[in-house]
Amino acid sequence: MKTQASTAGAAQAAKMWRRTWLIMCVVVVSLFLFLDPGLHAEDKTIDKPIFYIERNKNRNLVQYAVRMLPQSCEAASDEPVYGYWRDLEEGPNVTSPLLWYEKPAYGFKSQEVRGNVVEVRLRALPERPITVALSKNDLRCSAQATIEINGQPAMLEKIYVFAEEGWVKPTVKWIEVRGSLSGEAVIEHIVVD
Repeated sequence: MKTQASTAGAAQAAKMWRRTWLIMCVVVVSLFLFLDPGLHAEDKTIDKPIFYIERNKNRNLVQYAVRMLPQSCEAASDEPVYGYWRDLEEGPNVTSPLLWYEKPAYGFKSQEVRGNVVEVRLRALPERPITVALSKNDLRCSAQATIEINGQPAMLEKIYVFAEEGWVKPTVKWIEVRGSLSGEAVIEHIVVD
């Protein structure tokens, strides 16, 4: 009788140990997968507006923003800068994506991520690289675009494009690059040939 009781007790203890071991494994795996904020930081991103293009055609703007990881404030991809329409003619918060046929005018010739800096070249202004510095200040991500204005690096605010309508597409006549240097407004007028 004692042998059957001992065997049953040992089997019950082994069963309890396996159940406890399984629960401990599930808890440990759950902690690593669900409670570690670093593992899922890439799942969510934040977008920071950096500059915009204003045109003489209407009040709508092409807004450019950079997509960043919220924990590290690093670029969220190899091409983190993107453009979209702010449709101010329809309302203050109305936006829409750039369409494929608008990308030759407002898209990118290149983007290169180097650490916390993204260098962007617009198709419409490829000879003027735009440097976007990504940083973390007081636990908040920030981004600042810089471009050469009048031969000196300045913080970029906007690019204004003056174009005349044509049969097939508009013809750009001149561009103004606007920003600030040491707190002072700077503007460079570029005549397009």
